[in-house]
Formats: sequence, C-alpha cells, structure tokens
Amino acid sequence: MFSSIKQTPHLQRSRQKIASSAKKEISYSESDDISTNTQNVVQTQIKKIPITPQYLTCNEKRVISLVGNIPTYIRDLFKKFSHDKNVTGELNYTSGYAYVIMGYDCYVWNYQKNSNDIRVFNLPTSKKYFVNFIPMSMTNTYNIGLMVCTYEGIIRYWSDISANPSNYISVDLELNNNNCTCMEKNETNSFLIGTSNCHLYLVNIINLRGTPELICSQVANSVSLFRKVGSFLFSDINNKKVIKILPQPEINNLRDVYIVTSQSIQLWEFKNNNQERIIFDKPVLNMLNELFIPPKDQSEIKEKYNPEVKIIDCDITRENQILFLISYKLNDEVQRYHLKNEDYMEEDFTSNYSFALVFCDIEQDNIQVSNVKLIEKSVDDKNYGAKLVLPNRGPVICILFENTIVLTTTGKDVAYKEIFSINEKILGYGIDRSKIWNPEADTQESIHILCRNKKIFDIEISIENIYYENHSEYIDSKKHALYSFLEQVVFFDNDENPIYFELPNCSISDLEIVAKQLSDNILNSKSEFLPPVIDLKSYLYEKLLRLQKIIDFLKEKNKLNEISLSSKLGLFWNAEKEAAAIELWRYANSKIGKSDNNNKPYLNILAQIITAFYRNKNISPERDDIIRSFFYNYVADLPYLLKFIPISQSEDEQIEINEIILTILEAAYNYRKQNGLDYGLNQDSISGVEPWTASEAILNIFQTNFENTEAYLNNNKIYPDIENMNDTNIKSNVEKRKIMEDQLVKLASLTLKIFNERIAFIKKTEMVAVLKSLQDEYLEKRSSFIKPLAQINRIQTAIELAEEYHDFETLVELSIDDEEKQHYYIDQYCNEYADILFDKLQLRNNYCKLLEQDDKYNVILKNYFDKKNIPLISWIHDIKLKNYDSAYRKLIKSKGIMKQTQRKQQLSIAKLSLIAAKKRKMMKLKKMNEDDIKLADTELAYYNKLQKTAFQLKFVDILKAYKEKLINGFKDNPEYENLSEEEKQKPENIINIYYQDEGFQYKNEYKSFYDLQKKYSKEILSENMIQIDEFIDFLTFEGLLLTGDNSIENFLYAIQFYRYLEDEIPEDDRECVLQGLWRRAVLNTNWDKLKMDINDEQINEMLENTALFKLILYLKSEKLFKLIRKPQDCYEIPNVDKKYPWASEDEKLSISEEYKKEIQQLGFYITHFNISDIIEQIINSS
Repeated sequence: MFSSIKQTPHLQRSRQKIASSAKKEISYSESDDISTNTQNVVQTQIKKIPITPQYLTCNEKRVISLVGNIPTYIRDLFKKFSHDKNVTGELNYTSGYAYVIMGYDCYVWNYQKNSNDIRVFNLPTSKKYFVNFIPMSMTNTYNIGLMVCTYEGIIRYWSDISANPSNYISVDLELNNNNCTCMEKNETNSFLIGTSNCHLYLVNIINLRGTPELICSQVANSVSLFRKVGSFLFSDINNKKVIKILPQPEINNLRDVYIVTSQSIQLWEFKNNNQERIIFDKPVLNMLNELFIPPKDQSEIKEKYNPEVKIIDCDITRENQILFLISYKLNDEVQRYHLKNEDYMEEDFTSNYSFALVFCDIEQDNIQVSNVKLIEKSVDDKNYGAKLVLPNRGPVICILFENTIVLTTTGKDVAYKEIFSINEKILGYGIDRSKIWNPEADTQESIHILCRNKKIFDIEISIENIYYENHSEYIDSKKHALYSFLEQVVFFDNDENPIYFELPNCSISDLEIVAKQLSDNILNSKSEFLPPVIDLKSYLYEKLLRLQKIIDFLKEKNKLNEISLSSKLGLFWNAEKEAAAIELWRYANSKIGKSDNNNKPYLNILAQIITAFYRNKNISPERDDIIRSFFYNYVADLPYLLKFIPISQSEDEQIEINEIILTILEAAYNYRKQNGLDYGLNQDSISGVEPWTASEAILNIFQTNFENTEAYLNNNKIYPDIENMNDTNIKSNVEKRKIMEDQLVKLASLTLKIFNERIAFIKKTEMVAVLKSLQDEYLEKRSSFIKPLAQINRIQTAIELAEEYHDFETLVELSIDDEEKQHYYIDQYCNEYADILFDKLQLRNNYCKLLEQDDKYNVILKNYFDKKNIPLISWIHDIKLKNYDSAYRKLIKSKGIMKQTQRKQQLSIAKLSLIAAKKRKMMKLKKMNEDDIKLADTELAYYNKLQKTAFQLKFVDILKAYKEKLINGFKDNPEYENLSEEEKQKPENIINIYYQDEGFQYKNEYKSFYDLQKKYSKEILSENMIQIDEFIDFLTFEGLLLTGDNSIENFLYAIQFYRYLEDEIPEDDRECVLQGLWRRAVLNTNWDKLKMDINDEQINEMLENTALFKLILYLKSEKLFKLIRKPQDCYEIPNVDKKYPWASEDEKLSISEEYKKEIQQLGFYITHFNISDIIEQIINSS
C-alpha cells in the first residue's frame, strides 16, 4: 500500500524535485558537444538516498524494493520443481498471505510477516488450479479461508487455513467434457466459474449453524433462456471459452458482470435473489482482427492475412473502458502496413506472436476501439500466457509475462512505458483490492510480485510524477528515461538483483549524451544515489566504482565501440580523474596534522592552490575543511586545479609541489595502463578532444617544475663527508636530495609522456603550425629531460627513457665508449641510432672506427654515407663493398678546399676505381650474353669517363706547372737576390714580382680583376686546388695581362678545360663562364691596328696571331661549333654575391663595376671596329 511508499525518501524527494524544477531545464542538453561540464548542472543540495539491499531499482516514477522473504523450504522446493512449468502462485495484498502450487500441494504462508510457518494443503490431481483466498467476512471465522477449483471442476474449500488442512469440504461441478477456465469472486459470499465451453457456474458459501457449505448451480433457471442468447456463449464449439469474469460493484441490489470469451463480450445483470439476465452480447474477435489488416479489401484479406488475434486477459478501467491484452501474428506485408506510422524499422518485423493493449468504449449498440498501445514483446508460442494487472482500475497498467514486467498507463497521450526483465520466472502478483472501487484514482500505486527468487518485491508507482513528466515542456522524455535507466543500472544492478537491466532502444547519440551526463554528475557528486560522506576514501572509491560501471555496462551491451571515440574517452577520463583524486586524497590524508623538519605544516601548498581555485571560481566551500570539500564536490576540476601551482620558494615547497602533480598524473596514467585495454583504449586512442592529461597548461607545469627541481639539485651537488653524516641538518639535506632525485626521475618520465600525448592530439587537429612548433620544441628539449638523470647517477633510468622515447643523441653519449652497447642499439634501431653515432665518430675524427664497422653493418653505414654526402670518406666504404662506380663518382667530384697532391691521389684512385668498375661491368655483360652494340656503348661510356679523369689529372698537373712557373719567374727577377729568406717565401712577393712588368694599364683599369688574379695565384702557390671556373678566370685574366704566344696559350688552355670539365661548373654558371672567356679573347686583341694604314695581308696576319683567331680555329677543327660565341653574344656577367661570397661589400661593388667596364669596352669595339663582321668572316672561312 502507498502508506508505506510515502515514507520512501526517493519518491518524496522526486515529487519535491519535479515540482521545484518546473522552470528549470534538465541537466543534459541536445548539444552535439558530448563533453559537458559542471556549469550545466543545477547547483542544489542533493539529498542522498541510502542504497540498501532492499532497493532493487528506483527513480522519480517508481521504486522496486524487497518486501518479504520466501521461506527457505519453499526455495528448496523451487529447486526440486525447477523444470515444472505448472508451478503457480499468488499474493493476497490485503491479508498478507501467499500461496504456491507445486505438484499437487498448495503451500501457504504470510509473506508480509516474513513468516516461516508454512501450511500445506493437498489438492486433487489436476493439470491446472484456480485459487482464491477467502476473507474472514466470508469464512465467518477469525482467519481467512482458501478455495481451490481444479481444471476438471472439483472444488475444495478450507474455511480456516490455520486449522487442520484435512478439514475441507469439496464439491464436483460434473462438467462432462468441459473444463474450468477462470474463477472470480462475484459478491460477498459467491464465486463465478467459467468453462471452456462457455458455461457459467455460481458457487455460494453459506454457513448453517457455523458449518460452511458450498452451493453450486449453473447460471440460469431455464435452459431455453440460454439458447435464446444464441449459439455463441453456450455453444459447444471448443474454441469458445470464458477468458475473464469481471464483476462490477453492486448498485441497488444489482450487479453487472462482464463475461469475456475468446470471441465476444457479454454484459449480465445479477440480482440478490439469484436471478440474472443478459444485457447485451457483442462479438469482438473480428473487430480485433481487423485492427491489424490493411483496409483495402477486408473480405479478401481476412482469409489470406489472418493475424490470429487472441484475447489473453482483460479488465475494466476507471474510465469504464474494457481493456484487452491480446496477442497477434502478422506476416511481413500486413506488419509493414500496420507499423508504417510507428517508430519501427524494417529489421523490427517479426513472424512471432506480439502483444498489444486495446482500449474499447462500451456503447449501448456497439463496442468501439479508442486506442491501441503496442507492447515491445514477442514470443513464438501461440499459447503463451500473460497477466494484465490494473491496480485500482488504473491509470497504472502492469503486464506480467513469464520473465518480463511492462509498466504503462491508460492515458492515451501518456508516453510512459517501462520494461523490466526478471532473471526468474514470475509466478503471480498481489494488489490492494480494497481501493478498487474508490471514485478517485490514487496518486500512487503498489504491486507485489512473486517469482522464483529468494524475495518478494514491490513495485511502487508515482502516478503524479509520470503525468508531470509527460506534460512537462522542460523534459526530453526519451533522454530522461534513458538517463534514469542508466542510473538504475549503475547503482542497482548486481548479481543478487533479480531485475535484469536490458538496454532500451535508443540512438547512439542519445546514449552518448546521457552516459556522459551521468558520469559527470557522479564525478561532481551530483547524483542523488551516491551515499552520504562518512569516510571520504570509501566515498571516492564508491564514485570510481559507479563511473566504471557506466563503461562496463556499455561494453557488456556491445555499445562501447559504437559510441564515438571522444565520448568513450570522456567516460574513461572521468574515471581517471576519480582514480587520481583517490591517490591525491591518500597523500593528503597521510600528511594531515604533520609538519616538516622546519615545523612548517604539510599540505600548505595543497591548501594554497585549492584556496586559489575557490577564489577564481567564486566558490564558497560547503565545509570548513577546504581540502575535504574539494574532494567531495570538485574532482572534475582536478586538471584546472593544477593551474594554480605556485613557483616554489624553497626545497620543501618544491618537494610538496612535485608530490602533488606527480600523484595526480601517475595515478591517471596508471589507471589508464591497467584498464585502458579492457575498454579498447591504447596510446593510439586519440580523438579531436584534448586529453586532460596533455593540456598545454599541464605540460608547462611539468616542464617548469622539472627545471626548478634540477636547479635545486645543481645548487646542492656535494654530499657530506662520512664523519658529518650524524649531523641532523646534514642528514635532512641528504634525505631531501634523495627525494628530489627520485622526483626528478618521475618528472622526466611524465613530461616526456605528456609531450608525446599532446603531439598525438595536435596531429588529429588542423593546427599545422602549432604541431610543427610543438614537435620542434620536443626534439629540442627531449635530451634535456633525460641527460640530467645520468648526472645524478640514474644512468639506467636515463637509458630506459632514451630507448622509450628514441633519444638517440643521449643513447650515443651513454654508449660512446661501449662497443657492445653500440652494436645492440644498431641492431635495435638501425640508422636512427647509427647515424648519430657515426656523426659523433666524425666529430672526434675517429674515421678508423667509423670505417671499421662489422660487415653486418655495411648496409647501415652505406645508408649513412648516402644521406650525409661525405665522399672524401665514404668512397673507402664503397671500395670495401666493391662498389667501384660509386667510389669513382664520389672521388671525381671536387668539394671544398683541397691540396693538389690530395686531389691527384683522389683522381688516381678514381681512375683505378673506374678501370675496376669497367672490368666488372664488362664481365657481367658478357655473362649475360649482351650484344656487341651494348658492349661497345658501355666501352665508349667508360672511355669518355677515363678521358675526363685524365683531363682532371692534367688540370692538377697544370696547377703544379703554374706554381713552378710563378716561382721560376720570381727567381729569375733581379730583385730576387736582394730579398731575405723570409721575404722569398711570401706568396705576395712572388706574385708581385712575377707580374710587375706586365699590363700596367690593365692592372690600373681592372684592379679588382688583378686582385682576383693574385688571389688565385696565391692558392696555386699554396698548392691548393681551385674550381675550374676560377681557373678559367685565372687563365683569361692572365691572358689580358700577357701578350704574344703566352696569351694565346692561356686562352687555348681555358677552352680545352671548359670542353672537358664543363660538368664541374654549376649548370647555371656555364654560359656565363664561356661568354667571359670569349669576351676577354676579344678584349685581348689589339683592334686599334685596324685603323692604321695597312693592307689586307697585314690585317689577316694580325688577326691570325690573335687568341680569338686561334680559339675559333681550334673549335672548328674539333667541330665544336656549339662552344663558339660571337661578340654580340658575350654580355652576360656573373652574380657577384653568388660567385664571390667571401668578398666584402666594397670588393663586390668594385668587381661588379669592372665586369660592367668589360661590357662597355666590348660594346665599343663592336660599334667602332665592326668586329662582329670580321669574326663572322673568320668563323665562316674554310
């Protein structure tokens, strides 16, 4: 009864909450943002509900709780009759008695008193029994009675169940090929019994002189009367039976009784003088069938698409409607038509038997269907039974299936519907029938349920809350119902609970929203089902258990991998925060009331940052203890709390700061490591939502405190002498240092972990610039977090971190003198480690160790050389690998400043490598039986390479020859003997004396060119190599200085070197170099003679003795016309910044001006001496 439910704190509070929240939105929203925060939650003081074993599940609309025990003896019988499908039972709400029939015995006990006194009543053998408890008003005793009617029509009546069970009276209805189908109380002392052949019997209990008797009679005094009713109710057709007898309240000595058969409904009027008459007889089965048939051609479809509607149970509602519980079966076509306006998908169609509630208005001449409610339940057994329970005639409707309970209402526009699954078979129920004829509906209803379990449970329904939610514009009923269901699962689902929580049909998006909101509410202590805080540690563990339960349930229902990764992570992160809060409280609790060595209380920093957090949020703590208050209400803000970490002012403060941040992050990562894989989460599970453990703020906090801790350790490097170890202060400092060293190790590990997690998150975003900056910062700082560990003698930890985070620079430093470790890491990481190791060996000039690597590392070393482009070393490895072509290519290229002797050695080896490469190649081709053309082409290619190599060797020889020429010219000068030995060795003296008699005008007009000439000469004297384009400039500059054969020789050398070594000049500069050569050849000619009074022969003789003529003649003979340039095509000058990067800005300006002066002089000759035509004639002459 609901006198007890009014004392249930949940329903009391629910009514208050719903009334007060009418103007507030519910705590979850329709936002696509799954991540909600505490600001979305209504900040109210929540009354906690103690979760006890009596509660099976509860919310604001209903409470299911245990109300009584099933005696152990009965439970043992349940086991014995576990396979007996005929076990039945019922509860009598008013008297408190229960019965269970197993075998041929009826077991009775008082369940409301938890009595173990069981009365056993032997029954006649039968396949089915109909049982009623008889109230004391009918038994005329001080106890209740019991009436049992068998399927065959044998009735036994015990007037006092406390008396001897053998004291009963019995009567046989003598049905003759007929069977009982139902039994209902009709009036004070009578019962009506219906049969399978639609007969009706009246059983009266009378007491004659204190002795009970049963008077049985068939309803009606005249058989003809029944026949007048027609062949419907009293026909002999087997498929017409009485389903339900529904007596109505007595008015003016008249009682209406509805008789519902398998095909019709009749209304009878019973008088106190045992007279009765029929009021109407209306068929209903056809009408119910037609509900499920498309209305296109009823006569045609009825035969083809018979939905096989069957009336299971029925009752009269408070609105005087008759309510049918029916089963039906539809084929796909009819089902698709009928369900087209319902929220059903194609896959929901089933060929099994389904259920529906049909509401019918009873009119004088007709029965009209007013509403149909489909029930999400289907079975494959046509004869599957179910019970329709209508406490107080509505508005609550309860349908009891074998293992399922459905709750709904009679309200046409009320959407409320809940379905519970029970892990044991439901046997019966009990309701308070004393209120059934009350004119007003109650605000609350109660139904007691009996099943094969240890307990009897009670469903208490709040009607006002159901109707409030249905009409509230502030509540999304679907989400609200889903939230309520999930909350029940989290707080009530356990192995002992007989209720099986089956996830209702819902969208994944709704499931994500309510799961995250429930998780947030639990994390923030906003859930009404959380226990009151007595022991904070236990309270935090309880919250963690509930947070995990949400994830576990989604996993159990195969929904965890269907929700988005960000939603899954959000649920998991809440559990992480709670786990971190547990460890932080464990730390805080261990320090309460204690002080450090300076008598300064512990937790000073923790209290300080929590106070700063409260101040920033404008929060007034609900408890005097601000630390406890934080753990109770604000665990969700744990990451935000870290933003208020101050800068330490002492080692003690730094130690406490480290303990706080390490405790939080270590606990979170440990929880993630221990539980993540169980939920399908790993280090690659990164979404577009920022992980709370990898925020920019937390990363900065860890970096800052790592650096601060390292600084404190660097300022306290010296350990005390052994004799001073007993000094208390010194001992304290040593202990502090040990603590800080341990903390530094953890800070390093976590900072690297946070860095990598943040990088993984940023990769999921479109913040390209941020990612680049963060990656660069990480690579720059990575070693700085690991190397300090080696400095505090935590070498092994440093190595482990370097291995984990691929800090190969640190690994190389820690293994530079350990060849065994080097080999291990090369095997492990290949070039990632080896490249850095080889770089270090190069920096140490340890080329022998670099080149003498084990043969198994040949490929790794080759890869390194290929990437690093260091031909002066790598060619040696190529020779080792017999890769002669590669060795040749590296040696033939001249890079950087090099001595002439060194270059000649390189070229000599290159030549030998080329010869070896040619030999191997030709042998290979011959083995492959290549044709002669292929062999000839290969031979020619190697010949050209050898010729080029020979010319490069010649280039070195000429440089040496020029050195000797410069020195000999210097020695032949008369001034040579007057110089000291020191002055004789100076290159500038050699150069100045060598050129002192040559080209005075040139040296003055082209001073910068002359300086370049001296620079190149100095390099040659120093036996250094110069580039080929520089050597061509050297030759052509000197060609301007010199006259006669020497001049011509220089230009011919220049064009030959250009011809053979053109590839040595950068491609973009080749044309400029060639034009410069021709331009200076033009300028070298004395064109003024053309204006002198000379004949043609003299002109021809003059031209034939010029460098210009000799150049053209040489190139024509070699058929190298492509190298000839006409004067008008020689105006290109080099980019001085590119060609002379070593020069000062003034020098570059001067050089540039002199190139322009060359161009001007060339233009002058072209204009005034018509040299273009002259040179054209020379080119075209034979």
